[in-house]
This record gives sequence, C-alpha cells and structure tokens, in this order.
Amino acid sequence: MSNEMLETESRERSINVDSFESPLALLDHLLERGNIALDKVSVASITDQYLDIIK
Repeated sequence: MSNEMLETESRERSINVDSFESPLALLDHLLERGNIALDKVSVASITDQYLDIIK
C-alpha cells in the first residue's frame, strides 16, 4: 500500500479518545485550534489506534 493511501485511510478512520470519536484529521484540527487541550487527550491511546490502522 502506498504512503498516500495509508495517509488517506488513517485520516478517514475514527479515533476514540475518552468519549470523543472523530476522524484523525478532525481531532488534529481541533487540537491545533485549541478547541481540545492536548493535556486532556491520551497521546498513547491515539498512537496505539493509529498504529493499528496502518498495520
């Protein structure tokens, strides 16, 4: 699978963080804008889910 395909697939899949579920791209956008505080999200959980997606 090409890198571009992996990136598209991973951005479209939902990530679950606490009671929040969204595509990775939306979570990234909300974190960048400050709508969600980074210290309120489990980076380890996001990483584990992302690694499961790209396997």
